[in-house]
Amino acid sequence: MHISSSIATDGMAGGEYYGAAKAALHGFSRSAAFSLGKDGDILSNVVMPGFTRTDTNAEMADEYGHMFSAQAPIGRLLDASEVAGPVMYLGSAANTGVTGQVVTVSGGA
Repeated sequence: MHISSSIATDGMAGGEYYGAAKAALHGFSRSAAFSLGKDGDILSNVVMPGFTRTDTNAEMADEYGHMFSAQAPIGRLLDASEVAGPVMYLGSAANTGVTGQVVTVSGGA
């Protein structure tokens, strides 16, 4: 399981290196799904959250969150607990067939 960022696909001024690294993670995970999945017990996926309010970015979320909220059909920023659900499923024993995927958790943005 890998965690990416919407910057991998949407970009951000000043985020060139970060976005490139996260985009590379998508390709790595997809290739790993082919290389490691043949045994049937190794799955490789990426969860790509949109802008999510966390303790670390609370100040930035307060200042710029309205711009991201306006782009999302749900009309608000995500909470980290909303990203946790897909992460938990993809990393659990309940997931037996989802592999090589980038799962976007962005509130529809």
